[in-house]
Amino acid sequence: MTPLSQAFIKIWQITIIPSVTISLVLGIGSLNHSNSRGLLFKAGQVLLMFWTIGIAIFFSFQFAFPVLEAASFFSTQDLISPETLDFIDIFIPYNPFHSLSEGFLPAIVLFCLCLGLSLMGDEESKPLMNLLSILQAALNRITGFLAKTFPIGVFVIMAQTMGTITFEGLLELQVFLIYLAFLAALVIFGVLPLLVSCFTTFRYRDIISASSRAVILGFSSGTEFITLTLINDGVKKLFWDSLDNREIKDEIESYSRVLVPVGYTFPLLGSFVPFLFILFVA
Repeated sequence: MTPLSQAFIKIWQITIIPSVTISLVLGIGSLNHSNSRGLLFKAGQVLLMFWTIGIAIFFSFQFAFPVLEAASFFSTQDLISPETLDFIDIFIPYNPFHSLSEGFLPAIVLFCLCLGLSLMGDEESKPLMNLLSILQAALNRITGFLAKTFPIGVFVIMAQTMGTITFEGLLELQVFLIYLAFLAALVIFGVLPLLVSCFTTFRYRDIISASSRAVILGFSSGTEFITLTLINDGVKKLFWDSLDNREIKDEIESYSRVLVPVGYTFPLLGSFVPFLFILFVA
């Protein structure tokens, strides 16, 4: 089942990098200088608020963990130096084509930001923007076709996960897994939707409906990278159902093209889970 589950994950990633690249260039290039500063400032405020709430929730849960006493044994694996990450390659697009081929999303986002900013307000870039809009529509159709395989893929991935985990390993981590499941449910179905509904006019039910596909896919596959397109579609769906003004819809679509990929390059709330596990075993 492992090759089949990996195949589904690879298939779902087909349109991710092209969609992120085109969406960023198209979204930023379609903005004007007057509203771009306000957009970045508000996005930074929202991201900082989510970080603050996420850190407070994750680190407060350590007080609910039981005290663990475990023996320490020598292992030859301790002598092997861990693989180091080259953050220069990951974050600096010294060769954009290398970054695209290796899937270094932070470097890709930085390159697209520079390209989009250089095209912002340029009247001669309209033919290019029209071409990118056509390509984006084609990628959306491909993504819609691939989305039809989500139920089968989710079933295969869950079956492979349940088939490889041992009962002893499950017992050792049952406390952490129970707390993590409760924490994930609290954040997904409680904190974040209620927070968004407090600051916007969207209803709780609409927020859950728009984010459900991305949440299920991210939970089953274990990677949030393949959910970027679904998150973008969910954001547009929220505004499409509540707005009638075509100009405002186009502006919202331009914003979502920019904010979703840019937000992914920063640490997400799920990035704090390893720290929670460290607090659990400490």
